[in-house]
Amino acid sequence: MRIYKTYGEDAIEKVRGNPYTLAKDIHGIGFKTADQIAQKIGIPVDSLIRACAGLSHVLMEATGEGHCALPVELLKDEAGKLLLVDDKIVTEALERTLAGNDLVRDMINGQELIFLPRLKRAEEIIAGRVRSLAGSSSAFPAIDFDKAIVWCQEKIGKELAPSQRDALKLALSSRALVITGGPASAKPLWSMPSC
Repeated sequence: MRIYKTYGEDAIEKVRGNPYTLAKDIHGIGFKTADQIAQKIGIPVDSLIRACAGLSHVLMEATGEGHCALPVELLKDEAGKLLLVDDKIVTEALERTLAGNDLVRDMINGQELIFLPRLKRAEEIIAGRVRSLAGSSSAFPAIDFDKAIVWCQEKIGKELAPSQRDALKLALSSRALVITGGPASAKPLWSMPSC
């Protein structure tokens, strides 16, 4: 019923043409279900349609682990493991998905990465907004930072480490501050009561 509601009168034709669109278009149908349907209607295991869908699936799964893109070789390796097909088929599928703008390639810090197009656009929008925020003046009034540190340390009874002082100074003098760390890591600068 969900398939019919999504595709209407063209549902059977659409699914026969490319059952992997089900995973993209219908909530609750994933790559594995679409792959089973594809096998039942006779789409070969080594077809380019399947390999293209597998690449997109691997990238989508990576988003669940916090990734917006994957290096080309990692993407190809993971797709090869999922699909159990020759590397040549995965490489050809990658070129096809890039040519069709179903996936997007970008070089970042000398590394070739592959994105889902909507995540690439989201990354660019977020970066633009952060850049805009960072370019505006601080929301805090000017303070004598050295006096504030002394006061804060006396109040909490602890001395801040040099890196904590630098982070605090940057936080108080910047409109935006990005704190980074490895995937799934906590990112507090320090743990102390408010000053």
